Amino acid sequence: MLNIFNEEEKDKSIQFVMAEDRNKNTALHLASYNGNRKITKCLINVFSEGKKKKLIKYLMHTDKDKDTALTLASRNSHAEIVSSLLDIFGKDEQEKLIKFLMQENIHKHTALHFASFKGDKEIIQLLLSAFSHEDEKDKLIEFVMKKNKYNETALHLASEKENIEIVQWLLNVFGGEENKEKLFEYLMQGNQEEDTVLHLACQKGNETIVNWLLNAFQGKKRKQKLIEYLFQENLHKHTALHFASYKGNKTVVKILLTAFGSEDGKDKLIEYVMKENRNKNTALHFACQKGNEEIVNWLLNAFGKKKGHKKID
Repeated sequence: MLNIFNEEEKDKSIQFVMAEDRNKNTALHLASYNGNRKITKCLINVFSEGKKKKLIKYLMHTDKDKDTALTLASRNSHAEIVSSLLDIFGKDEQEKLIKFLMQENIHKHTALHFASFKGDKEIIQLLLSAFSHEDEKDKLIEFVMKKNKYNETALHLASEKENIEIVQWLLNVFGGEENKEKLFEYLMQGNQEEDTVLHLACQKGNETIVNWLLNAFQGKKRKQKLIEYLFQENLHKHTALHFASYKGNKTVVKILLTAFGSEDGKDKLIEYVMKENRNKNTALHFACQKGNEEIVNWLLNAFGKKKGHKKID
């Protein structure tokens, strides 16, 4: 249908496809949202090689909610559309591509937020691999660290959905000793409830994610940072241990307690076990409430095995 225009009418055809409705949607927004690959391709083909600047302007256009065609396609898991949109940018347009990827909607969601929430691995791979140059590592880290208006990163969303593979990809972005401080900042970021990714992983009882998060702090020099991470509280003053004890996940509780190491972490371990939430509940209250004898024993053993303490059996 759009091929009715000849070369002389090219500008009019471009003006036609760039028209906005009252919600500032272009035809590309609607086609991308609905995942119609053929229509998307048809709209893009209206722009000849000499009109590349106008095409990129078209891609960058946002609707009333500040969504681009890319965020809409990612929201609805249309990987083929995402791939088509990213492929438009040539090697000499990498800066514009990064700007396109970084765009946020009115709720500060990027395409990566949507793909992480949906658990769309194909789209996440497309988005992360778009930062193809070695000198774009800092920009990639900036992209991954972006927070939406609820203070959630893509890592929060992937952890909440227990998507282990995506969590691993996001953590791997920070590979290299030179990015460790940024990684720690990322892991310690709380959402609007001040839940860290560790809080969320403990709520879900996902021991794999919990192990990965704590392993990021490996090494004696990082012990203090690890303890700081374990001690982080959310708005209700819950630590990760509160969540693990409430959920009754024995493996996660054990991982958290053993993270303090041997005798040199004993005092901090005792302080950790004794921490109270906003309602003055400790992890022991939750373990007793749930009737979890094994967790009760471990919490009591944090103080050292004494003659007066008999193991519950």
